[in-house]
Amino acid sequence: MAVDKNVIGGTLHVHSNQVVSDSDLVIDGDVVTDRIICEGKSVTISTNTEVKADVQCATFQLIGQLQGNVTATELIQLEDTAVLTGDITAPKIQIASKARFQGRISYS
Repeated sequence: MAVDKNVIGGTLHVHSNQVVSDSDLVIDGDVVTDRIICEGKSVTISTNTEVKADVQCATFQLIGQLQGNVTATELIQLEDTAVLTGDITAPKIQIASKARFQGRISYS
């Protein structure tokens, strides 16, 4: 049976150089790492979650907090509860009106 997504859950804290996933990734627990890489897949950072990392993926959705840069090949979405400190790069970027963002935007 193929795995549709990986979940980093509530009480799990990751402290390493990088997290690599071949599946969609939902982060629902605090993570500190250099890089999160999900080539061709999606990364979602859930509410009440704090992540410190650079992220590379196809689509990125931020509901919680991220300190790091994001590069997406398709889409970056910052929801109303999102707090992002870092630069973002994607061909399509959606920032909700209540999202907090400090950084630079580049369209690829």
